[in-house]
This record gives sequence, structure tokens and C-alpha cells, in this order.
Amino acid sequence: TYSSSIGGEILNNFTYPIESVRIAASVYDKNNVLIATSDSSTIDNQIKPGEKSGFSISLSDKVPKSSRYVLTSTFEESEETKPEFLKLNIGKSSKGSLGLDYKVVGEVTNSGQDDATSVTVSGIFYDKNHNVLDTDYTYTKPDTIGPGQKAPFELSMFSSDAKKVKSIGLNVQSDEYSMISSKRLNSINKEWNFKLSNYQGITNENRKLKEKINQW
Repeated sequence: TYSSSIGGEILNNFTYPIESVRIAASVYDKNNVLIATSDSSTIDNQIKPGEKSGFSISLSDKVPKSSRYVLTSTFEESEETKPEFLKLNIGKSSKGSLGLDYKVVGEVTNSGQDDATSVTVSGIFYDKNHNVLDTDYTYTKPDTIGPGQKAPFELSMFSSDAKKVKSIGLNVQSDEYSMISSKRLNSINKEWNFKLSNYQGITNENRKLKEKINQW
């Protein structure tokens, strides 16, 4: 069998936020000959300490799934942390009747005092063993949310693996703000409507970044 992409998640184990994270892949055949290279960035531009972001590296040609690959990561330390003013509310999630798609809908509320622009909701889809099946992102509609306002979103996965989805890790960011964490929500007595998936499974450590990878 063959694969045309490598996907997974990055976990920030530093004590400071990082951004502009890029992952490069070198793929080798059974004779240890380099057969493909490619790179990509994480879905979320900024990753806070203890948080994760998904990535997907597309390969120009399909390679055997038995191929060996090596990943390297580069990143920059963020000059500042985006303040937590975006609240994520999850609505209904559903699988298609043929098991080829998975959809989750919800709303994002801007609790800040300024407009939230380019509001992006990202998702990592996991199977029952918490292996990454797919990653994707979408913008709210509209993608600019005024102070105290909210906007809906719809995030979908289209794959034969959609029937295997058991949990989803979601995040939301804008150019100005980040998602309100459960700790902050509890401290201001607001309802927390969604629990992010825990970090689990086997990881490869690159400095203090951890990558969990799968071939799709």
C-alpha cells in the first residue's frame, strides 16, 4: 500500500509560546535511499506551552507505507502571548451515512474589547487509540467577530477514515486573541462547553517539541 502524506501533531513542551513552526520530512525506502522530501507548517501559528497543533505534509509522489521517514522541526519564540478572549462552544457533531465524512459545528464568541480578525478554528481528528487520523481548519462566518459578538463555524473531515473518529481536539485563534482555557473559564465562572482531548500515545521528541505522526 502507498501513502501521499504524513500527518500528526506537535506538542509545545517549552515554558514560552512558539510560532511559525515548520516540519520537514525526509522519506527513505527499504534500502535507505532518499525518495522524497517535503515540508509544511502547523495549522495554528502560535502554540502556547502545553498546547498542541496538527500538521499535514503532502508528498509529490505516493510512497510505500513501509517507508522510513525522519522529521525535523524549526520554530520561533513568540514575542508575546495572545490574550485569551475567544470562547469555543461546540454544537452537534455527526458522521456521514457512508462513513466518508465527519462534521462538527459550533460558535466562537469574542469576549475581548476589540475586533477579532481572521478567526480560525483548527481540529485534530483521533481514532480510539488517540492516533491522528486527519487535521484541518476553517474560518468562522464571518471571520471577523466584534466585541461581545459570536460567529458560527463548520469543520469537516472527508476521508475513508472518518468512520474511525472517536474524539476531536479543537482550538481557535485570531490575529489578536487566543482561546479561553478551561482554567480561565473556571476562574471567571463561565461555562466550559468542550473538553479538549488529552495528549496520549507514542511521541518522538525533537528538542522539547514532541511530534506524533501517522501516514495517511
